Amino acid sequence: DLSLWDGVLHQLRQVRAGVHLPEHDVALLLDQLGGLSFPMPSLTKESAADMVVALCDVASHVERVAGKVCPFLCTLLSKQQVVLSTSDLETVVLRLCTLIKSSSCVVQWQAAALKALGFVLFENGGRLTKLHHRILELLLPLAQPSHPDIESQCLAVTCLGNLVTRSGSKLQPFYEGLWNLAYTAMLQHAKNFQESRIHARILSSVLRTMHFVILEGKSLHLPYLETLVSVMRKLAFFGTTYYAGIPAPILPISVLMAPTTSVPRDENATRGGGRSRRGRARQPGGEGSGFVSVSPRLVSSDSEHSDQEGGLLRTYGPKVRISALLCLQAIARVSSKHLHPHFTLLLPDHASVSPSPYVPSLLTILLFDMAPKVRMTAGATLTQMLEGSHMFLQTSEVLSAPLSTTSFTPLSRTLGFIVHELHEGLIAAISREAHAGTLVQLIKCLTVLVHNAPYERLRPGLLAAMIPHVRLLLDKDDITVRTVALSCLAEIFSTRRSCPEIAIFIPPPPTSCPSPVPVQPSPSSLPQTAAPLATPTPPPFDRPLLDQLILMARNAPASLRAEALQVIGRMCHNHHHQIDVHWPTLSALVGDCLRDVEAVVRLQ
Repeated sequence: DLSLWDGVLHQLRQVRAGVHLPEHDVALLLDQLGGLSFPMPSLTKESAADMVVALCDVASHVERVAGKVCPFLCTLLSKQQVVLSTSDLETVVLRLCTLIKSSSCVVQWQAAALKALGFVLFENGGRLTKLHHRILELLLPLAQPSHPDIESQCLAVTCLGNLVTRSGSKLQPFYEGLWNLAYTAMLQHAKNFQESRIHARILSSVLRTMHFVILEGKSLHLPYLETLVSVMRKLAFFGTTYYAGIPAPILPISVLMAPTTSVPRDENATRGGGRSRRGRARQPGGEGSGFVSVSPRLVSSDSEHSDQEGGLLRTYGPKVRISALLCLQAIARVSSKHLHPHFTLLLPDHASVSPSPYVPSLLTILLFDMAPKVRMTAGATLTQMLEGSHMFLQTSEVLSAPLSTTSFTPLSRTLGFIVHELHEGLIAAISREAHAGTLVQLIKCLTVLVHNAPYERLRPGLLAAMIPHVRLLLDKDDITVRTVALSCLAEIFSTRRSCPEIAIFIPPPPTSCPSPVPVQPSPSSLPQTAAPLATPTPPPFDRPLLDQLILMARNAPASLRAEALQVIGRMCHNHHHQIDVHWPTLSALVGDCLRDVEAVVRLQ
């Protein structure tokens, strides 16, 4: 393969030197390259970069082979590590821009060249300062919503997003124009409900570009924040009845618009959490929920084309939802305080676990979306929203009896209800989550919530109710899940204002008389003012939590030992009256850990 590569590269270089090669011979050389499998371990970065430059030169000299050159460039750049020098990068970009202009009369060639340009621009925008004006002069007209060719429009928007990535302040003079384009295109495509593959693609591309511009442009989005949050909330449910404006519970449109030849759906799928008890297919992520499916399948035809379009929608539907969530996440990252007033729009204040009808919120996505990556992104977005919200959430309060029926609810009560629903919804989502990556994100989100929630102003029982559910995660096989679960427990035992309700998880001193091993409290033993969580009650544990932590601190892998010691340390700091009686056991543990070979354990 390497000798074939070198031979083709030598002949392509002759074209760059001015040697004429017939178009047929160039096409044969490209066919030979297309037969190679990538990545090639023996191929050097320099040789790969030389091939990229040579191919762009060939495409500019023999334009009719652009249909073969550009797809191969995309394959090479995506599968093989290629490092272009700044001069080579500028040469490649200029060649592709020239090809896009000259091939405007051949839509297929233009689309292929735009796709290749997108690969070249990704994370290289900061190195192309000299060409920013020229690149944008070419791409902005193609990316306009009014452009007649939607495929070229979509690819041009993708190129703009790739140009923004890691450009930082070097693209600062152009961010306002990019924001205006992305915002206008987003509004135009979002207001027209069209469940088609190309509609989903252009929406995903526009939202992705908007995400990057928000991160780099910092404050450009602030004058449009109210509309932006409202539209993103809607697009986060792309492919559902809520997005389509159908007056029904939030369900996949495919449930309501199923082909007449399909098996009749189970009516139980629309009740409660949307679970079907008979004939239920295994869904991604382990859920059988009837909520947000991937984007719907059109039902007017049973043809192969209709099936193919439905499959492509199932691919792009989650991408739209992810892109919308990433925009909200970017807003929370660069202007978290400005997003606080919109918490009431994005988060529920009642019935998050069993809503009827479904309330469109981030918790609804976490609990019922069947795409694990969408749930993971929703968890990351909620985590980013909660980061730095401590002062805002300090106004939350739910201590007294429910308010009487009134037209006005104070913000403090609304926030208090939201915080309660976040606890209930996150614990329910953690209890039913089967995807390890999503589970890790949910636990991190719960940890951030515990850190920022004002428990002294909330009804007691929230912390005590979550400990058994988090403790169950310590038995998972995934070491990352166990590590973040221990971090969550450490945060729980760091909460000093709610000591009485979690002190019961530290066992009393052993007695001389044999007695059953103490177990964790059941929900009935929690304070009567605590609202019960709508999640399965964990089974009794065979040993106290402290004993389990000591066992992990001695026998688990180093990272888990360190985290277990951190939890024990928080117990000792905030619950020393209960811990004092266990000091003989703990002092022996400390002595062993100080002699541990792992530095991270000794530091703890």
